[in-house]
Amino acid sequence: MSGPLVSIVTPVYNGGAFFRECVDSVLGQTHRNLRYVIVNNASEDDTLQIAEEYAARDPRVSVVTNDTLLPPVQNHNKAMSLVTPDAAYCKSLMADDWLYPDAVERMVAVAAAHPSVGVVCGFGFNGRRVLYEGWPYPAECVPARDICRATLRRALYVFGSSTTQLFRADLVRKRTPLLVEDTLHEDMEVCFDLLRESDFAFVHQVVAFVREHEGSLSAEIDALGTVEAANLAFLKKYGPAFFDADELAAEWERALGNYYAYLARKGWKAEAEFWDVHRRNLEALGAPLSMTRLVGASALELARWTTNSDRWIHTLRAVRHRLAGRSKTLREDVAAGLRGTKRPR
Repeated sequence: MSGPLVSIVTPVYNGGAFFRECVDSVLGQTHRNLRYVIVNNASEDDTLQIAEEYAARDPRVSVVTNDTLLPPVQNHNKAMSLVTPDAAYCKSLMADDWLYPDAVERMVAVAAAHPSVGVVCGFGFNGRRVLYEGWPYPAECVPARDICRATLRRALYVFGSSTTQLFRADLVRKRTPLLVEDTLHEDMEVCFDLLRESDFAFVHQVVAFVREHEGSLSAEIDALGTVEAANLAFLKKYGPAFFDADELAAEWERALGNYYAYLARKGWKAEAEFWDVHRRNLEALGAPLSMTRLVGASALELARWTTNSDRWIHTLRAVRHRLAGRSKTLREDVAAGLRGTKRPR
């Protein structure tokens, strides 16, 4: 088996439903020089049986089982700590996902062609659409400063998910644990961390199928707006590595303004948990929630919104129907109005 050794890890808990697709995609890679570690997190279904079946068949596969159930990020960290010691590159593969046959080959090729690269990403596919954004084609290798500045400015999102990332293994071995355990966006944060001492590369191809479930963590993340909170936190934590002091001060004010605009747009219909998340986030950043700033942002958003006459008409109609008792909730009627749904007059 030729080419650099690649270590692939899968942390898994009760993954039996889709696990064979996952493992088959690893063993079917066109890049054959790989080692695959499965970390079974005290699963109660047939996950362990499936993993051991593959390990008995292919010497590249090994299985580690936890005696007790670990939180997901802790189990992921354990998996990354088991990266093969002499591997040149490593990557995670979530148990619900699978890799396209040439994914590893393509990612390793671009990394090997550019020794300064420590993080390689590619597109994902969820069965309906291509996920994430790429650096403008055909550029493959991008200086870390450029990609991180663009990402922190929300100009694009190329980091994807753990399944669509490949790392240089020496950078991973220097970090124990690799992932920060108190964030919902550890797969994004690890890229900023590694890019403080390496460059970035992007494969302009779909490298993985990323499965999305009803009621999944991604749905919860969307509802609570934790991506918005994380981006502000990442700007404060990693911004000094990629922006000059004056630039960073300006970026912080811009990002904080956008954050309050987001709160103004989403907060009026949010549950208490939404506000708890964002209040804690701002306090942790040393910028407690400002009602003055929130009211100002709300006024600006309202002004923007009401300049659209169709929206204003739909909203007035929704209020009228609500007062007449013709709809269950004002929120429901406004939403229907904005979608263009006709209501009885």
